Amino acid sequence: QLRYELEVPHKPSVVFGMLIENLDFWQLTESSNTLASFNGTVKQAVASVAGNGVDSDDIALALSPGSVVVQCLVKVPTAEVAEEVQAALASSHRLASELVLNLEALVRVDMLQAISTGRIAVSGMSEPVIQGTTKPPSTTTGLTTSTVPTPPPPTTTTASAPPPPRSTEPSRGAGARGPSSAAA
Repeated sequence: QLRYELEVPHKPSVVFGMLIENLDFWQLTESSNTLASFNGTVKQAVASVAGNGVDSDDIALALSPGSVVVQCLVKVPTAEVAEEVQAALASSHRLASELVLNLEALVRVDMLQAISTGRIAVSGMSEPVIQGTTKPPSTTTGLTTSTVPTPPPPTTTTASAPPPPRSTEPSRGAGARGPSSAAA
């Protein structure tokens, strides 16, 4: 099944994207068998690098054209596991190379050769981000202060109190004009 956008689950997940170059998106998505093989290859490579008990069934993909733009969503059980998976994916140098090797092997199969338009490369890998958790970031140390202003206390007025008198004196700071200059 081809999806252009990922649905963000209610539980924690790690999301990132990448560009897989020199694959024809339209040829890739034309056959459900070809697409299933591609998705399985990508999911397996991501699961291998993510570790922490992540299985290829825990990964959702959304594909779009531009060679092949892949959005990956890794579902995890807790915010702590999300942080570990995020760190593993962010620090991995092998995901791109493993993915290239596996995809090149995939396109060597006769029925998949039509999707390759040149040497396969993985580029534009985005930083993995955690979604679906309310856990505050753990980057703050020490005490924190609020910058939200406190509203002034409500004022109470009585109906019998007269309004304050209005000054008819001209302002001194703005070059005061007398009544005669207003008519000129």
